[in-house]
Amino acid sequence: MELSVCKVCGEELVGGTYEKFGFCPVCGDILDDIIAKYLELVAKKCSEKEFDEITYEVILRYLDEIVDWVEYFEELDEYSSDQKYYERFRMVLNWLEDRRNKFEDVVTKKFKKCEACGADFSRNCIQIERDGDWIRVYCGSCGFLISKHYSPKVEL
Repeated sequence: MELSVCKVCGEELVGGTYEKFGFCPVCGDILDDIIAKYLELVAKKCSEKEFDEITYEVILRYLDEIVDWVEYFEELDEYSSDQKYYERFRMVLNWLEDRRNKFEDVVTKKFKKCEACGADFSRNCIQIERDGDWIRVYCGSCGFLISKHYSPKVEL
């Protein structure tokens, strides 16, 4: 039997939310962080009536700039809040930047429309709620819980 490995880091695939897309649990958790931030920005833009301005390219560029700044300040302070996390984050981000269609594929398949009412999220707003270490994403039309993302880290 052939061993399945993560498309990003080469580690063994051993489950996780994004295994069917080829992500190991660690890279999948980071992808989940990226998707949560993307969904937050989509909800913010939608509430500001600027719905069409947020694209996959915009979120990847935004996160790339944020990670650059985090790395820069950590070098200045000679301090790393979570160096391994940011190294893996950078690895996932670089992989996604080189394969934007894969990011679009994951987001489209998992977050295209509401399972409850069928609302198309490219036309209808989503709602974001922060609850402690969790980010919950709800359908803006019917209030159905679309996804929840564990996010105890300092916000990017």
